[in-house]
Amino acid sequence: MGDYFVMCAGLLTKDGVRQPVDFHMARNGRRFTIFRTEIGNRAPLKKLIKAGIARPLK
Repeated sequence: MGDYFVMCAGLLTKDGVRQPVDFHMARNGRRFTIFRTEIGNRAPLKKLIKAGIARPLK
């Protein structure tokens, strides 16, 4: 697999509470493979950003 990406989204619970969802994925030829999904847990993404491995796109 190639380049590594995190796609961030928000989902609503049945009670209407917004939960962050992060899909960790890598390029796999012409496709992407999701190898980790975090729901309501931004700690892994924040760790990648703090280490300089990831950065937010504007």
